[in-house]
Amino acid sequence: MTDIEILRPLVDRTLERAALPCQSERAELLARNNALLPVPRAPVIVSFELIPAEHWHLMLGEDHLKCQAEDARALEWRLRRDLWADEHIPHDHPLWPVAWVTADYRQVVGWGVDLGRHAVGGGLTAWGYDPPFRDGIEVSRLTMPEFEHHEAGTRRGPPRHRCPCRKRLGANPQRSGPGRTVRRPSRSHGSSSRCWTGIVGRATRLAAVSPAST
Repeated sequence: MTDIEILRPLVDRTLERAALPCQSERAELLARNNALLPVPRAPVIVSFELIPAEHWHLMLGEDHLKCQAEDARALEWRLRRDLWADEHIPHDHPLWPVAWVTADYRQVVGWGVDLGRHAVGGGLTAWGYDPPFRDGIEVSRLTMPEFEHHEAGTRRGPPRHRCPCRKRLGANPQRSGPGRTVRRPSRSHGSSSRCWTGIVGRATRLAAVSPAST
């Protein structure tokens, strides 16, 4: 089977489940809650996206990826992961009828400091960070990250697998050009500060600037 033939049934299952009434109900609940409007109950979200890929064999089985190309395997993993979560986790996370195909890029300039990490325990376990600013933030050590976009690679890679995504999921690769920008990987400010200063350091600084402490 080709990668397209492997991906298409997963796309069809995603579209089928995304069209269920419960998905729009979940989306409405989250939208109203985020808009600070009255809701019948507090939404519950399980952030399964943060579970490392190497742990998913416990849910999806050994050798669950069948595609050959690297970008196709990444898309296959996301589809299988999201479908499993939607079918097994009783929470309010909507299953959206979209799939992302990222641009071809690399980081050429970092933040100026190394964010070390180490395994906590065996191979299939959590990672611990080594915060570079545990004892205090030194702004002078920081630099602005820069990314290099490979437009040819962006145009050459995704079209092999864009067919089931674009036609059946309405997804497009992120690439540069008129009206388009390459999005760099992003994470919440809270997640970044925990990695850079450590959870204890972040809590201490939040307490120091909170109104209750003055």
